[in-house]
Amino acid sequence: MNRGPYDQHRPIPQDVLQSLYGLNRELSLNLTPYFGDKLRDMIGEPGWDSVIQFRMGYPKMEALPSPRRPVNEVLISRM
Repeated sequence: MNRGPYDQHRPIPQDVLQSLYGLNRELSLNLTPYFGDKLRDMIGEPGWDSVIQFRMGYPKMEALPSPRRPVNEVLISRM
């Protein structure tokens, strides 16, 4: 996602999916629900499920550049 230039006055979304990963793990391994219970408490509406979670916030500083490899270095050709 191209967020454009740094702007401390514009809220930036960031996904927060750890609780959904925990819920999926509990369901697939038949574990005692912890994340599932917490998600149900947060949602507060019976019959509703969380599909994606994110937080919104204002950046305090410009993010440091992160190294990226060119696409042609990570593609695997199957031809």
